[in-house]
Amino acid sequence: MKNFFFLLIFLMPFQFFTKGQTINFAHPQPLWNEHAPTISMSEIPLSKLQMEDELNRNNKTIPWRFAYEFNANITPENAGAWQVLDDDTKIWQLKISSPNAQTLHFVFENYNLPKDAYILIYNNKNQSVINPYNDSNNNVERILGTTLMVGDEAVIEYVEPANAEFKGTFSISKIYHGYRTFGYKSTLGFGDSGSCENNVNCPIGNNWQKEKRAVIVLVAGAAFCSGSLINNPAQDTTPFLMTAHHCGTTGTASWVFVFNYESPNCTNTNVAQNQVVSGATLLATNTKSDFSLFRLNSKVPLSYHPFFAGWNNSNTLPDSVIGIHHPEGDIKKISFAYNQCYDSSYTDTYTALCWNIKHWDNGVTEPGSSGSPLYNKYHQFVGQLFGGPSYCGCDDTDKNDYYGKFATSWNADTAIHAQVKYWLDPQNTGAISIAGFDPNPPPKNVGVENIMENDFEIYPNPVENELRIRNYELGIKSIAIYDIVGRNVNYKLASENPTYNLRLNTYDLPSGIYFLKIVDEKNNFTVKKFVKE
Repeated sequence: MKNFFFLLIFLMPFQFFTKGQTINFAHPQPLWNEHAPTISMSEIPLSKLQMEDELNRNNKTIPWRFAYEFNANITPENAGAWQVLDDDTKIWQLKISSPNAQTLHFVFENYNLPKDAYILIYNNKNQSVINPYNDSNNNVERILGTTLMVGDEAVIEYVEPANAEFKGTFSISKIYHGYRTFGYKSTLGFGDSGSCENNVNCPIGNNWQKEKRAVIVLVAGAAFCSGSLINNPAQDTTPFLMTAHHCGTTGTASWVFVFNYESPNCTNTNVAQNQVVSGATLLATNTKSDFSLFRLNSKVPLSYHPFFAGWNNSNTLPDSVIGIHHPEGDIKKISFAYNQCYDSSYTDTYTALCWNIKHWDNGVTEPGSSGSPLYNKYHQFVGQLFGGPSYCGCDDTDKNDYYGKFATSWNADTAIHAQVKYWLDPQNTGAISIAGFDPNPPPKNVGVENIMENDFEIYPNPVENELRIRNYELGIKSIAIYDIVGRNVNYKLASENPTYNLRLNTYDLPSGIYFLKIVDEKNNFTVKKFVKE
């Protein structure tokens, strides 16, 4: 249990609105109040944390810790300050400061907001803003975990309309001070993994572009793990998620699941981490194969372009495998072993039946990779990472790892909360394997079946105002944009170099999924998906 003590600094009364100011509830914007009442957290025991982390440097059987936990009980009734606008809109604000924090994130309890009310979290120093939380985040447990905010201070801003059906309630029960030395403007562990790792969008990962979309970063309070969406015979997009038992089984309503944290290419490029789902329910867990199966508390938005991994529950030895993971919370990586796995076991605080990767041929795993999926050559999920000695720079004899066997997880126990089968095959179809499921494949009339891959790059993705297209080899001859149902969409050029670079104005595009068809000088073409926020 972490200590709970901090300094309260109240700056009251204060005025941060102009007379007649109104709130746009349809498009919430922060009020950027630099003078909100402030709570300052006490200093964290950094030296002690760093010593503990060094001892666990290569230990994959525990989650990769990156933050220090403060317990709290902060409510609009005991902290912060309220103001009321002329139209009776109520606004509450509080600034939380934790000196030298790389990141901050929070757990809310008793969370229940009326329609149109919202909470914004932002940082005045670096102008960072987390997407608003509102009544869509209400849940039976009344718990909400937030994504990570860059920097050592955050303003919590609650806005409630005058005609609210009821008074919103919430309390801040936990404050997490991220102390790891993250990369520039990173909120996850950008650049923290070893140099031998492969970005998932390097050419070596070209054949795994569907499966990568199933893999997520799991933020479990003060620690990171990896995990994977997994399909079921109904293919109904139920958000089942597999990870490792040792990543944790409690407090899951406040966990945060980050999608598409990956560089768009082979270069280590940091990207936004704003595609998140908050909260999950534990369905089954068992140490016999170190697995946990969750159901996320809300559907994964199609704009995240999720993929639900196929699986194989047989005990057949995989003769080559790949792993997709987030080592030390870094951008998504991919590792390859071209040799047969072995039926084995691995022991830490308990013994689990595992697939033993005898030798990684390209890439390895690291702490933070825990719970990440292992796929056979047929692109089927066969296990999740438990542990092993591999890391970048290790001796060749240590380039091996152990993944809890999906074959064991399938019916590891007769109890429904200790096996996977009851949840993934409730109709008892007897399925041994199923393919993955893509709920939003590209529309057929853009010619996806004839795609020719080339060296085009589009960024940023997701995009807000301007999409850039770059080609390092052949020039761009023409482009076309299609929406999710295959309709051609008009676009405007922001500026251009007609041979190699284009900049498209996407400001007026409605939010959603689009497909960009690019034709090069040799009349080869490719289709790239992008998301307009």
